[in-house]
Parts: sequence; structure tokens; C-alpha cells
Amino acid sequence: MDGINLNIEVDFKEWVTKYTEVWIGPFSLTKKEVEILVELQMIYLQLEKRGLVSGEIESYLFDNRWEIGEVLGYKNLAFRKHLRNLSEKESVKTKDDRLVIHPFLIPSKKIEFKFNVKNWE
Repeated sequence: MDGINLNIEVDFKEWVTKYTEVWIGPFSLTKKEVEILVELQMIYLQLEKRGLVSGEIESYLFDNRWEIGEVLGYKNLAFRKHLRNLSEKESVKTKDDRLVIHPFLIPSKKIEFKFNVKNWE
């Protein structure tokens, strides 16, 4: 057998969540930070789908980062704390009072895995 093709279809939010959870270790993310990041990513992906952002991550900028917390239902101080932590972990950065998500954390619609197994008998 040369290879196996495995196609998995998942719900939009489930995919964004699972994709983000892959990065928990490298970015040292907490559960709450993942929740916030998933919401930010979903906003980005919806804007991208409507053609309101280009492929460059720098073009994904919110006009007012604090209003995002209100829209997502977080109290201002708690949201600021989580944003500060996400910024310290370099998963998001603030730029001129706007947010930029790290490029690795923008979910791709299609991911391919390839495994090369050595000494397979």
C-alpha cells in the first residue's frame, strides 16, 4: 500500500478551536486564552471570507481592541489582562491600538500531513 487518504470534515468553530489547541504548547496558551483567540480568529476568518482583509497578517487590524472584549462578553479589565498575556506570549501583538494575530495562529482551511516511516517492515 502506497498511502492512505483520510478526509475529515468538521464544524467551522470546532476546526478553529482544534487548530488553535495544536499551538497551546508552543505559545504556552491557557484555556481562557484559547477561547479568546478562537473568537478573534473567527472574526478574522469571517472578514477574510467577505474580502475585507488581504492575505497579509498586518492588514488584519481592529480599530479598537477594547471594544472586541465587550462584543465577546468580557469585562474590560479581564479582557485587558488576557490580551496582555497573549501579547507577552507573542500570539497577538498590539499595533497603534489595534490587534494583529500571529500568522501561525490563522487557521488554514486545508492542512496536509505527510509521514515518512523509516524501516517499515
